[in-house]
Amino acid sequence: NKAAEKISGYSREEVIGGSEIFLWTYPDEDYRNEITQKAAKIIEGDEVKDFETIITCKDGSRKTISWYSRNVHDDNHKSIGSIALGIDITERKQAENALINSEEKYRDVVENSTVAICVVQNDRFKFFNIEAQNLFGYSSTEMKDLNVDTFVCEEDLEVVRSARTRRLRGEEVQDYSHRIKTKEGQVRWVYIKAVAISWEKEAAALVFLTDITERKRAEELMIQTEKMMSVGGLAAGMAHELNNPLGGMLIGVQNVQR
Repeated sequence: NKAAEKISGYSREEVIGGSEIFLWTYPDEDYRNEITQKAAKIIEGDEVKDFETIITCKDGSRKTISWYSRNVHDDNHKSIGSIALGIDITERKQAENALINSEEKYRDVVENSTVAICVVQNDRFKFFNIEAQNLFGYSSTEMKDLNVDTFVCEEDLEVVRSARTRRLRGEEVQDYSHRIKTKEGQVRWVYIKAVAISWEKEAAALVFLTDITERKRAEELMIQTEKMMSVGGLAAGMAHELNNPLGGMLIGVQNVQR
């Protein structure tokens, strides 16, 4: 779709109908083979979430993409291809690296990042950037006075609290997603990556939040559309629904009989 063109720099006319895009976006042969093997396993299964790859764009820049992929089936439930939604998380990765690897230089990167970044300690925000305020819809003064659970949808509280407890015990906690409530009452999905840190000599968590609401909508659309439509109808429906409103790139891959 148009987002894929914008992210990669390649036009659909250059890409559709050929396999060169994989050579262009993954020019390193070893890395391309690694990604190809992982992709093959994905196609064998039903779906995959948060599969990250680094692509090389047409202008030579490199971007980190987080993929959601789901197989497409024919009327006999045979897998005949896959459709994937990719979100550009390059800025989030840069912010993570800046905070983890270069403490002296992190502030400008964090403050100007388009990724919401917070430090949570004793269930309170000790630090948050402007993007976090924009995400939740609260002023800095309001956020400092609120328990972090205030922002979590009730259905997801148990998951969030369990992850927090395990992290404080020193256990490894995988990245996960959950729903939040904004000040205006909107429900949004966020993807959470948290790192245990020390803040003012006490245990805390450095949290990165990526708004994946549109991706979740796309996932649901993909699942429902596959159930209701033929492959041809699915392609047309996805193109109509996802071409303009979503900031993620949509890739359709047809299985090739060798």
